[in-house]
Amino acid sequence: MNNNTHIQNSTNDSILVDGSFTASDIIKEPKYIRTWRVILNNEILSIEIDINFDLFPMEQNKRYQITLTQSFLPEYKKSFSYAMYGKIFKIDLEQDQYQSVYISYGGLVMKMRGKLDDMSQNIKNETRCYILLRQI
Repeated sequence: MNNNTHIQNSTNDSILVDGSFTASDIIKEPKYIRTWRVILNNEILSIEIDINFDLFPMEQNKRYQITLTQSFLPEYKKSFSYAMYGKIFKIDLEQDQYQSVYISYGGLVMKMRGKLDDMSQNIKNETRCYILLRQI
């Protein structure tokens, strides 16, 4: 595992993913005025996420810190610029030993894909979680 992404496999820790990602693409769909889909990648995971650009504008090729956690700690409020609360609603196990995790944030959706061995064992259907973002 590299130094940029920490994926927690401890059942005692609420952090599921903590890493830096590059925004490789931003998809603006005319149907949704304030919501754009952002594609973020690093060496371990790829993330597609719907973001409210009025609240958190993002730029292509910029780096962002993403933390996916099961609990919201007070220090996160000062450290991150954008947060959403949601629930894992689907997990797909693929033939090539990859896993896709789908999370709904009240209408905004996220898909996270990575190797099964690199995913936290705490990621399960119906898990409630926060996603926290900031530009780095």
